[in-house]
Amino acid sequence: MKKRVSLILAVLAIAAVGVSSATSAPSAGDRLKVGVITVSGVTQGIWDPLHYAAYNPIAKKMKWDLDIAQAVPYGRAGEVLSRWGDAGYDIVFSTDNGFESALLVAAKATRTRSGSSCPTSRRRRA
Repeated sequence: MKKRVSLILAVLAIAAVGVSSATSAPSAGDRLKVGVITVSGVTQGIWDPLHYAAYNPIAKKMKWDLDIAQAVPYGRAGEVLSRWGDAGYDIVFSTDNGFESALLVAAKATRTRSGSSCPTSRRRRA
């Protein structure tokens, strides 16, 4: 199961990089705001350090504004995700499927507030 989650995260990250690289380099005001929520610290365990080793360099290369919420208990994930939704984050990754229900609730709430399922598409139109 963990391998499947890691594979999904890798595919999503690669897809995001592909979409981002297909467009022109973002200006300072047009950088993607990306959040990563983890169940442990990025230096603990096996999976989170490996994820960190992958997404941190990609964020630097793609000039993403990256925030990492480390060691978030499942019951507190909604607070972090709601805050990120209110702040207009473009992409949120989770390193554990224990966050799934909180992610779905936050995604629905953010879409409802913004009136769109993809707020980034409005911002990037020329």
